[in-house]
Amino acid sequence: MPQSTKFLDSSGLGLYDQNIKDYIDNIVENDIAPVIDTKASMSTVTVTIASGDWSNNTCTKSATGVTVTNTVIVSPVPDSISTAANAGFYCSGQGDGTLTFSCTTAPSSSITVNVVILN
Repeated sequence: MPQSTKFLDSSGLGLYDQNIKDYIDNIVENDIAPVIDTKASMSTVTVTIASGDWSNNTCTKSATGVTVTNTVIVSPVPDSISTAANAGFYCSGQGDGTLTFSCTTAPSSSITVNVVILN
C-alpha cells in the first residue's frame, strides 16, 4: 500500500492493535481510496450576492463549474453568516454555470458564499 494511504502508524502496536490497523488500512486502500481517486473531483468558487441583486427574494448568479447534476455545498463566509441567517438565505437551485439563491427577507447588505463543487 502506498504510504500516503496508511491510516495508522504501526510503531508500538500490539498484535490486537496491529490487526485493527491492518483492517482499517485495507478498507482505506480497497474501498475508500479508489472511490476518491476515480469518482470524485472537487473545485471551489466564491459567489457574492449584492443587496441590489435580489428580485422577489431570489437571485441567480454565475458559478463557474456548476452543472445541473453535480453536488454543491454552499456556505456563507464567516462575515456573512449573520446576514444570511437573518435573511433566511439558502441555495435553491442550480443550472449549467449558475446557482440560484432564495431568502425569506432580502438582506440589506451583501452575502458572500463559498461553494464546493463535487463532480
